[in-house]
Amino acid sequence: MKFEYVGVRVRDLDKAIEFYTKVLGLEFLRRRRMEWTGGEIAMLRDPQSGQMLELNWYPKGEYREGDELDHLGFEVDDAEAFLKKLEEAGCEVAYPLEERGSWLYACVADPDGIWIEIYSEKQ
Repeated sequence: MKFEYVGVRVRDLDKAIEFYTKVLGLEFLRRRRMEWTGGEIAMLRDPQSGQMLELNWYPKGEYREGDELDHLGFEVDDAEAFLKKLEEAGCEVAYPLEERGSWLYACVADPDGIWIEIYSEKQ
């Protein structure tokens, strides 16, 4: 068995693609309609780890403000500097920067309320 990707339900696919590519630096791979749901998906990839993220938009159905997913974790070179970049991009800090042993850790919310965890080793 091989873990391939995480699928996240979003309300606005264009806004989510913009956030994950322009703010977090993921690479856009493809976007396509899903005939069986009437929705669309977009596939993104982290250029460093190769991990994949699938963004799912459905025209109908109940959306529960990120309840389906706890968080997505991203290791960065400098959590403090990256958190400032995210704040400058308009992200809401969901969990402030803190030290956890030899690591720095913080969370912001994406446009759909899903927490994005960033962490780095202390310099």
